[in-house]
Formats: sequence, structure tokens, C-alpha cells
Amino acid sequence: SAFLLNRSSDLNYCPFLGKGDKMANLIMKDGTEQNVKLTFLDLYKLEQTQPELAKKYFDIQRKDVVNELDQVEVLRIAYISTVGKDVSFEEFCKKISNNRVNVINCYSELLYPKN
Repeated sequence: SAFLLNRSSDLNYCPFLGKGDKMANLIMKDGTEQNVKLTFLDLYKLEQTQPELAKKYFDIQRKDVVNELDQVEVLRIAYISTVGKDVSFEEFCKKISNNRVNVINCYSELLYPKN
């Protein structure tokens, strides 16, 4: 079954990191961890250098319901922004853990940090 995140009723929703630009912990398939973040400044820079990626991010954030693949795409965008290395969606899926709980937790940490 798909994990969906319905944000239409979440009044505290904010798609950006808070104090201290806390990083989310992305677990890779090989067991290593990669910190990722997506701040206002990161998104601004992304709009300047890779507008198609920024558009994908903002299109996803406008949805009322975000599915698993949308969540993975947001993590890929954060990965590209943090690491500075472009990677296709397919290659990114091969790199990250297939554990859906890990992916959802990372997505939640990224967009809803516990300050």
C-alpha cells in the first residue's frame, strides 16, 4: 500500500527548514547516511541554476496529497542541492534505502523539522 501524506489540513505546514538549518538524515542502500537540507537559500539557488528542479519541487508542494514517489523526488532534489551532484531519479532510487519508513522519516525530517 502507498504511503500518502495529506497536507491540506495541516495548518503548521512549512516546506522549509527552521532554526539552524537542521539537516535530514537520508539512509542509503549501502547503510551509510547522507545529510540533506533544503533551505530558502537552497531553493533560491536552485531556481537560479536548475529552474526545472525548482519547478518540480514547487509543483509537488502544491499538491494536496503527496505519494511515495513525490517524496523520493523531493529527497532527490534536496540531495542534489546539498551534495552538488546531479543524479537521475532512477539512479537516486538505486542509491537510497528501499525501507519506506526510512524514506518517509527523512522526508518528514526535511519538511517538518523538530527544532
